[in-house]
Amino acid sequence: YYEGLPEEGANTKTEVTDFGANGIRKALIKKKQEVDAREDKKDKTLVLIKPSDASNYRNLVDSIDEMAITGIKRYAIIELQPVEKDLLKKAGY
Repeated sequence: YYEGLPEEGANTKTEVTDFGANGIRKALIKKKQEVDAREDKKDKTLVLIKPSDASNYRNLVDSIDEMAITGIKRYAIIELQPVEKDLLKKAGY
């Protein structure tokens, strides 16, 4: 996963994790807490789920499950953009 906007030539940092409690869930909870602390209303966190060509159906279902487990109500499933595919390629995926 990564945070922010992947810009051409930028040093966007990617993180490798799994779908366990100490993996993506931990990252989602941390980010949700950060967003909730900044905003006057709760539930402002928005997660964009962007399956890659290497993803399978189980990965997508696990991602959606993590949204429910972490209480993130706003998420969307969208396609990777070419710059994001390049980002994954540079990270070795």
